[in-house]
Amino acid sequence: MLLWRLLMIATLLGAGSATLVSGAAQAQAQGVERPSHRRGPKPSVRKIKREKLKYKVMRGDSLKSIAARYKITEEEIKRWNPSVSRQLTAGRTLIIWATQSPGVQIIKEHTVQKGESLAEIAKKYGVKMGDLRNWNPTIKAGSLKAGAKVKIVSWKAAPQGTSRGAANGGRLDSAQPLTSGKGFFVRNPDRAYGTEIALNTIVDCIGETRDRFPKAHDLFVGDLSFKGGGYMKPHKSHQSGRDADISYYIKGGPDARRFTVATRQTLDVEKTWDLFERFIESGKVVYIFVDYSLQEVLYEHAQKKGKKQEFLDKVFQYPRGRGHSVGIIRYSRGHDDHFHIRFKCDSKDENCR
Repeated sequence: MLLWRLLMIATLLGAGSATLVSGAAQAQAQGVERPSHRRGPKPSVRKIKREKLKYKVMRGDSLKSIAARYKITEEEIKRWNPSVSRQLTAGRTLIIWATQSPGVQIIKEHTVQKGESLAEIAKKYGVKMGDLRNWNPTIKAGSLKAGAKVKIVSWKAAPQGTSRGAANGGRLDSAQPLTSGKGFFVRNPDRAYGTEIALNTIVDCIGETRDRFPKAHDLFVGDLSFKGGGYMKPHKSHQSGRDADISYYIKGGPDARRFTVATRQTLDVEKTWDLFERFIESGKVVYIFVDYSLQEVLYEHAQKKGKKQEFLDKVFQYPRGRGHSVGIIRYSRGHDDHFHIRFKCDSKDENCR
């Protein structure tokens, strides 16, 4: 009996083994790879590099618009700024961890000393050997000679809207576009990129005038600069993010979707002067170009408001004639339907002039 049971077990085991082998052979024949239970290398997880930025909230900003701008979520902004509420306050600084360009590239050249190796150079500058080889593809580790030049690349975070060069021959880096906000309409955001100073001052000053005159019509904002700056037809300037064309306040409230010619009779002097005064008091403005006939009515209005002669002489070109290069408010041809404002360079913009 025992012998018979042993024979039955052996028969069953043999059939099972045959079935397994047959299944494996069938899978192989069909080109199906059977799953392996052996441990392999862990899948690599690519870490997303984020850069810490400080973003100054402007009028009209929302969590949604800021999140869209930096390709992050509203929940992430709240997590990085625990005290933030859905109703943002203009002027507040938010911490943003953004997956954007690391900023301005800085390239240095290291002169190889006698007996110095690539590994020692990498350690000195705190960079990886792989990066060092990528930056210097012609240099071989075993053939490094004294006096050779080794390129070292680093990055410096760029401020928002870095103006480079002159207004009529410059560029613009890391800029954001101006979008329609309280008291103004932007014709084309693709032509409305500017420096941080330009955008914030426009938003703040127009918003403050609108607070004082709640029923004032929206102003029309035309061109500032392209995203990267450079020549913008038909302008000579508008190349480095520091120039903006803005409509005047007109009596009767014109269409805010276009520029409207202002005359001595149609210019809303009170509102326009209120806005100009805010721009001037900000300390961020170099020039405001307007038609000479409009200067006269603005000058007279400021005089009636009690402005001292010293102030008027400093601010206005009028009454010395349109040929005199003096004053913040001065004449330039073609500015009867809008004023052209130029902002100062940021102290951080070393190449701005």
